[in-house]
Formats: sequence, C-alpha cells, structure tokens
Amino acid sequence: MTVAGAAPEPSPELLDAWISRLDVLEARLADERLEELLVWRPLPGLLLVDGVSEQALRRDRDGLRERIAEGRHHYEALRARTETTR
Repeated sequence: MTVAGAAPEPSPELLDAWISRLDVLEARLADERLEELLVWRPLPGLLLVDGVSEQALRRDRDGLRERIAEGRHHYEALRARTETTR
C-alpha cells in the first residue's frame, strides 16, 4: 500500500517482532533443533504428505540462512530509518 506515492513506515515494534521471528527461525536450523522444522502429515484422502524432509532441510539450509540474513538486513535497515525519522 502507498499513500501519496510513499509506503507507510512500519512501527519499530513490528520490525522488532519480524527480526525476532527470523532469529527464532535461524536458531531452529541448528542441527540440534532441526527436528522442530520437520513436519510430515498425510493429506486427507490423498497419498501425498505435506512437509519437508530432513534431507531437504540439510541440503537447503545454507540458502535458507542467506534468505534469513537478507530479511534481517532489510528489517534492520527499516528499523534504523524509522529511528532517524521519528
């Protein structure tokens, strides 16, 4: 959404919450917590399973960490900008 050509600034509290969520997700990618992300459940009436395997998580973990770092950088930049404009 934009107002008069400018996107609204999110509140510092909202930005802090998103940064915190990224921190939690990154922590769950550690070997000792990886099981928390493994979700395998059958889909009713189908022979399919919804979830992600441990093998896929291990294979894609570095890429996930890079995306998390990009997201954190984005939210921290927004946070710094909101601190200077308030």
